[in-house]
Parts: sequence; C-alpha cells; structure tokens
Amino acid sequence: MNTDIVINRLAYNIPDACKVLSTSRQTLYDLINDGRLRSFKEGKRRYVSRAAIDDYIAAREQQRDSK
Repeated sequence: MNTDIVINRLAYNIPDACKVLSTSRQTLYDLINDGRLRSFKEGKRRYVSRAAIDDYIAAREQQRDSK
C-alpha cells in the first residue's frame, strides 16, 4: 500500500492534512475550531485546502518572526 501524499493536491482530507502538517487529528480539529485553519465540507467529509495550509504556515512564521 502506497501511503505517500501527492504534493500537488488542491485539498486534503483530514488524515492527509494531519500528515502534511505533521500533527495529530485532535490538534488539527483544534486549529479548525479555533479558526486558525480554514476547512470546508463536501457532503459529510471535511477537507483542508492547500491554500489554507499555506496561509496557516505563513501566519505561524509571521507570528514567530514578530517576537
């Protein structure tokens, strides 16, 4: 079974978003619920866009650099 993540996806399901961000499922949902990471639902499934991940990382870098 191939578990590699395709880098050029536009959106990730929750398990793949966890892998991309190297975080736990609970932490990912905490980020979403706190409004720090945007997500969307398609049917019953939740996704995190690549743009939302990029924006989250940029915001974290800015936060770090401003200290």
